[in-house]
Amino acid sequence: MAEYVLIDPELTYGIPSFITVPTGLDVFSHAMEAYTSVLSRPMPDIVCEKIMEDVVEYLPRCIKEEVDVEARTRMLILASMGGWMLANCCAHVGHSLAHVIGAKFHVPHGAACAYAAPAMIRFISPAVPEKMKQVGRILGVKFEGNETPEQIGVMTAEAYTKFRDSLGLKPLSDYGITKEQGLAVAHDVSVECFAPLTPVKVTEEAAAKMLGEIFQ
Repeated sequence: MAEYVLIDPELTYGIPSFITVPTGLDVFSHAMEAYTSVLSRPMPDIVCEKIMEDVVEYLPRCIKEEVDVEARTRMLILASMGGWMLANCCAHVGHSLAHVIGAKFHVPHGAACAYAAPAMIRFISPAVPEKMKQVGRILGVKFEGNETPEQIGVMTAEAYTKFRDSLGLKPLSDYGITKEQGLAVAHDVSVECFAPLTPVKVTEEAAAKMLGEIFQ
């Protein structure tokens, strides 16, 4: 671990959006997965909620304006805080999916996290419906209060996908990975080191279901 970190937003000027978008979405994933990990606790939860709220506000500004000093400073701080949350509560199957997809198919890490997130959200929502409802609210979902845990997952996943796609992340189909290739890594996902920290047991069958949703 570093003892000191220098955060300088001017060093990020000129970084193309195809790097800014996935790295920013990775920050959101760090917070969302730490928030719903089996290691989550009330104090880090508050930090995770704020990280997600601010990513939704400031990441689009970084894409829209290259020299938005406030937005870029905020995102650099959020990235550091997201790492802090990983140290507190770790991540879970969203990162397991991303690690395996990244390693097997050479998909950049933040992009892999973003592609995996909607399937992960639907998978864990029955176990942590109130937290997924809060994630949905952060993403702009208006809940009526009578939704089932499964419906909460679907609505939150749709809102996340809309946010992700609005930033210009290229589609997973651009990588030329077939559904059969994606399904073939289900075992690797189920035994990846973060999988046991998921609030739902990640079996090979569960991993295959999520991969089938990712590689449609």
